[in-house]
Amino acid sequence: MVLLAALLWLLPVRVLSAYLDRPWIPVFLDEYPLAVCNDGSPAAYYYRPGMQGSRRWLVYLDGAGWCWNAESCSHAWQRTHGTSIHLPRTKEELMPRAMRFLQWGLFDTTRSPVADAHVAFVKSCSNDAFMGDRPPLINFDPISYPFSQRGVAGWHFRGRRIVESVFLDLRKRTGLGERLGDRVVYGGCSAGARGALATMDFISTNTQFVGKAGVLGLLDSGMWVPMPPRQKSQAAGWDSFEDQMKASLTLVNSSAILGDTCGQRYPGNEAWKCLMGAFRLPFVRTPYFMVH
Repeated sequence: MVLLAALLWLLPVRVLSAYLDRPWIPVFLDEYPLAVCNDGSPAAYYYRPGMQGSRRWLVYLDGAGWCWNAESCSHAWQRTHGTSIHLPRTKEELMPRAMRFLQWGLFDTTRSPVADAHVAFVKSCSNDAFMGDRPPLINFDPISYPFSQRGVAGWHFRGRRIVESVFLDLRKRTGLGERLGDRVVYGGCSAGARGALATMDFISTNTQFVGKAGVLGLLDSGMWVPMPPRQKSQAAGWDSFEDQMKASLTLVNSSAILGDTCGQRYPGNEAWKCLMGAFRLPFVRTPYFMVH
């Protein structure tokens, strides 16, 4: 409460007023059994209602890195970002974090080109850049085998299911896609942008997720290029982007979003290319803006 009081005292009146008019609300995807974090806890997104009468939505995927093999998934960062148990549960708990990170730039309620839109900021908790769809490979008791001690064979990788569930939830809660003329801006930053790039056509062409809405992509810093690192500068334990993509395709099972045309162009051992912007972009049919 002391932190919240200090924050309210320091905030500009314009920002505080805009926040109180349309506060961010944490939404947990408990009703969607496949929309889970690495540890099996329900995935979540932060929702801010749009202005009255708005028929626009912004669905933005968090960028918090990823992992692609047992070693890269063993770091503290990945385990911290593999669960939702520490996420705020109420709008009051969320407010300090939202005021710091989600009231500026694209999320500014007065200056952003999508200021009027309903916004879903999808939290990263699956470490697969929102591409995977794989259950744990072993049976275990989560009580006697907690996430902190669990190897990747005991992880859920359900990033794609999280994205699907967010769209389904927005359709149910907010009426997304009920009318012709509805518009969705779908994108993300870094790992979130890579996930949006890989799933954009899949989402935009599926009426189950977007109904009658048109979809526009917004990709921020998600354009990996097939350039191997210089040997002298390569950090120990760090793999090239190509090696990461190859390993991740198998680890998290992202085969469902390779796309028909891209998958035909890059079959078999080259399928990983359809997850990488440099190879995938020529096959993307959803219109998009890209910043890198």
